[in-house]
Amino acid sequence: MEKLDDIKKVAVIGFGVMGSGIAQIFAQANYQIIALDTNDELLRRGLDLMKTGPFGLNKAVQKGKITAEQAEATFSRINTATIDKIASVASDVDFAIEAVHEDMSLKEQIFSKLGNILPPEAIL
Repeated sequence: MEKLDDIKKVAVIGFGVMGSGIAQIFAQANYQIIALDTNDELLRRGLDLMKTGPFGLNKAVQKGKITAEQAEATFSRINTATIDKIASVASDVDFAIEAVHEDMSLKEQIFSKLGNILPPEAIL
């Protein structure tokens, strides 16, 4: 990665409160996002937080900080997948952020997988 401007696709691993917030900020800045978590229920909750949470897109629209069209465009830049699919969905990301709960075993597994699949120029 020569410049931060070269970043196009961001992976956020862990899609809870912190991860969904990180994903939302990157998506609002026009990055393509792949959000990963351990199961579909956690991914749905993360998407719900982005839409209706206290700092979510709906709240931003209500406060006049963004338009409904901007919220929709932001949300359209988010894709989700379970962590078991990380090799197939995150092999082309430019920037990866780990935001899983404090489980060192899981964190080590994630970093090991990312180290093996990310392009050498990717930021981890």
